Amino acid sequence: MKKPHLTWYQALGRLKTLASIAVLIGASLFATAMSELIQRLYPDRPVVPDLLFTLLPDIPVLAFVTDPIMIAAIVLLFWYMFSHDRSHLPFYFFSVGITYVGRGLLSILTPLGRPTGNLDSYGVAKLVNLKQHGMFPSGHVMLAAVIYFLIDGKRHPGFKRAAGLLCLAEMITLILSRGHYSIDLVGGLMLAFIVIGWLMRYRERFRLAG
Repeated sequence: MKKPHLTWYQALGRLKTLASIAVLIGASLFATAMSELIQRLYPDRPVVPDLLFTLLPDIPVLAFVTDPIMIAAIVLLFWYMFSHDRSHLPFYFFSVGITYVGRGLLSILTPLGRPTGNLDSYGVAKLVNLKQHGMFPSGHVMLAAVIYFLIDGKRHPGFKRAAGLLCLAEMITLILSRGHYSIDLVGGLMLAFIVIGWLMRYRERFRLAG
């Protein structure tokens, strides 16, 4: 296989890459702001029933597994980007950023209460008392699904399978630990599918020369 011409630090230092990273940071701040706005506007959000909560056991300890799974998916994406597709580095950062913009916009439309309590910190976030107020769509599933859809399964099937398994594990652990409603997981998958499917048309515009 032909090695990328760009070194990783050259790819990171290009203007397109830096601009895309800025978009990602701005999108993350926007999604966080929407989360805080939800709590301010709707502090008494209702907790609603979920069929899968009724059918499946509640395993709270799995809440501490969801973030490590997400981190593993992020590490997988970085491994894939820097080892196999450095020339499209801006596209990956930009794509993740746009999906976070979408999540921020959707999350505030019909906010529901967190299944474990509106002011409850979930999983690893309890260590720093971090609270996430937006439920739909699930950011964990959205990011794991974005990573899955971004990877070229024809050229790198091993990376694709690993990303798919991590996404599935994220969904299972979130449901069993009551981290999200089942509709939130579906929403995360759909948002990732729609946004990445749309952005793929413009992938080559993000290519780094050389």
